[in-house]
Amino acid sequence: RGTLNERLPNAYVGGRGTLKERIPTAYVGGRGTLKERIPTAHGRGRGTLKKRLPTVIIIGVAKCGTGALRDILSIHPNIVAPYREINYFNNNKHYEQGLKYYRNMMPRSYEDQITIEKTPKYFENPETAN
Repeated sequence: RGTLNERLPNAYVGGRGTLKERIPTAYVGGRGTLKERIPTAHGRGRGTLKKRLPTVIIIGVAKCGTGALRDILSIHPNIVAPYREINYFNNNKHYEQGLKYYRNMMPRSYEDQITIEKTPKYFENPETAN
């Protein structure tokens, strides 16, 4: 089981400091500690932990808060997201490697979890829409 900091990797909130230090309780309702407000996610009975394609893709212009949005959403135990930008759809080198490559870039998740990918450059690159 472990502590909240052990269960939710620091990488999702910038890789520095503890979750309690990096994300104010205001983001999770403004009452109580993060440990009290966020239910623990237990792996028992949830199926297979494996890499999955994202069900949500966050796009937006640079410096519009996409990273903050990903960090805040990733606090929830049923949401997982890679910390770095994948740049799959706007990078021909990555795109030509196919969906297997794209899936491999995602974090492991259970079937009932939501996998999110965040790459603002999808918005900026006209090739991405093609």
